[in-house]
Amino acid sequence: MQRNKSSHLFKLFCVFMLVVIVITGCSSPTSTAPAEGAKKGPTKISLMVIYYAAEPPKPDVAAFKKLQELTNTELDITWIPSSAYTEKLNVSVTSGDMPMAMFASQPMNATIVSSTRAGMFWEIGPFLKDYPLLSQINKLAYHNLKIDGKDYGIPRSQPVGVDTVIYRKDWLNNLGLKEPKTIEDVYQLAKAFQQNDPDKNGKNDTIGFATDTSLAGLNIVLAWHGAPNKFSVDPSGKFTADFMTKEYVDALRFFKRMYDDKVMNTDFVLTQTAQKVDLIRKGIAGMYFEANFNSAERQLDIRTHTPKAEIDIAYRIAGPKGERVLAALGYNARYMFSKTSVKTEAQLKDILAFFEKMQTPEVVTLLKWGIEGVHYKVDNGKKVSIDEVLYNKEVEPLKFLRLDKENADLTGNSTLDTKVNETYADMESIAVPNPAIALISQTMTEKGAQLTKIIDDAKIKFILGELDEAVFKQEVDKWLKSGGQKILDEYAVEYAKEKK
Repeated sequence: MQRNKSSHLFKLFCVFMLVVIVITGCSSPTSTAPAEGAKKGPTKISLMVIYYAAEPPKPDVAAFKKLQELTNTELDITWIPSSAYTEKLNVSVTSGDMPMAMFASQPMNATIVSSTRAGMFWEIGPFLKDYPLLSQINKLAYHNLKIDGKDYGIPRSQPVGVDTVIYRKDWLNNLGLKEPKTIEDVYQLAKAFQQNDPDKNGKNDTIGFATDTSLAGLNIVLAWHGAPNKFSVDPSGKFTADFMTKEYVDALRFFKRMYDDKVMNTDFVLTQTAQKVDLIRKGIAGMYFEANFNSAERQLDIRTHTPKAEIDIAYRIAGPKGERVLAALGYNARYMFSKTSVKTEAQLKDILAFFEKMQTPEVVTLLKWGIEGVHYKVDNGKKVSIDEVLYNKEVEPLKFLRLDKENADLTGNSTLDTKVNETYADMESIAVPNPAIALISQTMTEKGAQLTKIIDDAKIKFILGELDEAVFKQEVDKWLKSGGQKILDEYAVEYAKEKK
């Protein structure tokens, strides 16, 4: 009996001590568990991002500090100049030495596709349902960026219609001319800018049209002449490349006419993109082809030389098949997340939460307009820029952090800014899609650059008069025999799978 009593008392003592331990543990001031509802500290995120300005963004400016405050982050950003970005990105990917989030400026190039297939980046598709603002980013952009049907990053969406003729409106007015509406109008405007002293300085020192060694603007002229957007597909599922068509050759003839008549820079083969822009900026050339959202920046550039210069854009140019533009990709980059730096789903979710916050109205306003009272003010309910110079120095360089649908909008107060913002929807209505945009051809991935060079060389030689249409067709046949036909066949197979 005594033994049973002692045993019972011992059990009660154990229960008592267990309760004490639990209570003490829960109330201990040395506990490392955060109190319920406690504010989580800033999330540390490393990023690699492109910049185009003369200098990288400064981490000590108020806009950048405010961004970190609004998103509750500590951002460690490695800014890489655009001229070196592709090389740096490729080296980082191949070496595996990547930040947590990487701005992929060419998100479907061979390096990105192969490394993604090798398991180096996180697939984010399964997580998107938990991030409603990220899910609302342009569906076309997500679709066009899929690799093997999966999402491996967040698109930096762009308008579908962006290609325009940018021209000197003040020169147009000086010559008493009207905005171009047809292909012939564009040629005649270039000719007038070349020959009729549009800047009224009494000198023959202007050229009509500027381009560079990449033949920038060919896509625009292809659209006018009725060519497909890179590829076309017939009802049977057979693919054809744009340069296999008569319309493509017609577009090359347009450039050859301008070259032969010397209404464009005849040294374009030796002209780099920056030099082409300089021809516009310094008031030498009157017209070139570029994305509509770059027009306002170009106007500011020109006004450093000619304060009263005025830029305008034209895009509804009538051709054989009506008014057309070739649809852009719907994106110009994406952010991808390295598995070498982001080791757990929890870390990935923290980064996705950051990009989700980047879509909130407060952050969108910050990165679009800056800080109220510093970069903009509210006048009659509308935001108005206060100091464009300060804005371009402190806020504009941060634009490549933006993923929101307004990231291409212009924020200045000019008529041109308003016009550009209004063009996006209108241009989308006449945009011709590329049926191969979301298809992956293994041959294109492996040999695309080599094969593209065949056509790039041939089109330049055609414009220079070094080969005729018959020889150009021979170069197209060379492209087909060297792997081009395999590309078309592989697209057909992938297209059929997508249609099932």
